[in-house]
Amino acid sequence: MLLVADGMGGHATGEVASALAVEVVRQVYFSLQGPVSESLMTAFETANRAILEHAKNNPECRGMGTTCTALAIHDRQVCLAHVGDSRAYLLRNGKLTPLSVDQTLHAQMIREGVMTEEESKTSGGGNVVLQALGTGADVVPAVWKKGIPLLEGDILVLCSDGLWNMMDDATIAEVAARAAPQEACQDLIGAALEAGGIRQCVGRHICRARACCSPGRAADGHAPHRRCRNGGRGRDGHDACRRTAGGSAMSLPRTIGQYRIGERLATGGAGEVYAGIDTKVGREVAIKFLRPEAASDPSYVDRFLAEAKSLGRLNHPNIATLYALPQEDDHVCMIMELVRGRTVEQLIQDRQKIPRNGENLLRAGSPR
Repeated sequence: MLLVADGMGGHATGEVASALAVEVVRQVYFSLQGPVSESLMTAFETANRAILEHAKNNPECRGMGTTCTALAIHDRQVCLAHVGDSRAYLLRNGKLTPLSVDQTLHAQMIREGVMTEEESKTSGGGNVVLQALGTGADVVPAVWKKGIPLLEGDILVLCSDGLWNMMDDATIAEVAARAAPQEACQDLIGAALEAGGIRQCVGRHICRARACCSPGRAADGHAPHRRCRNGGRGRDGHDACRRTAGGSAMSLPRTIGQYRIGERLATGGAGEVYAGIDTKVGREVAIKFLRPEAASDPSYVDRFLAEAKSLGRLNHPNIATLYALPQEDDHVCMIMELVRGRTVEQLIQDRQKIPRNGENLLRAGSPR
């Protein structure tokens, strides 16, 4: 899954809304069975209710919301779910095609023939978003009923309005196609900043991925999420934290506070996950670290901490529990529940499915 969420309602509350959207959509989607489109719809609806519930219980967060655009890749097909004005594009053979439809006042007026594209550039109200997660119980996500096939060499781009407002589609296509994914992201952000964008608006809301070039492998070299044999979505049927990652591990101390660090289990774009032991109670834990290059970037640290805060508010047996958030000797990490040798489907059968109505998703009495 590729996902971008752009919060609104002020910097602090917008960060909360977008972090909740990312965590809830991801966790709910990967714990459900059935058609991809139905799972995406349920994930978005649950995230909407979770954000509404959080705002209801925390008056300082009232009025917050977030755009959310997700691309779920399964069986070499991509399926879209979308709310707001962030965008998803497919770049194929040099042609950039929008996959999402902006849910803004201007876009709606253009579709209805009330306004032209040129008129929209000089008319007021261009930033009026018609739908956003967390802004009402009547939000209806736009979800494709069927996916479209991905071809070798396809490029997927997701970004917020902080990027697409600053450059035309031709520029996005040219920059996205000329480098590897991570470098292309930085080039796109740099181009938006040079065009007058604000770093807070463009620096955190873009990801790019090539379509799988061969069966069973993703562009970043890690195994892609697949359905389990009986329908659940695990990483080869197991949680990512149970895989042994190749390559050289981070240079880490033997312990972080009361937690002893063990074998590396998984690696990702900005972090790594290790097995560990809570030496005070003898409990196995998973320890997720930011890599040094990410830990030195305030934007990555802010995103990491926002993820931890949203994880701490979630309460369901199919979602890993956050135990602690220690910082020691420039190491930024989360201490989380570690479950070994269980598939997503087994967890669902042994415990319970995430409720479709989103009740009790937020941890009672969670810190604001």
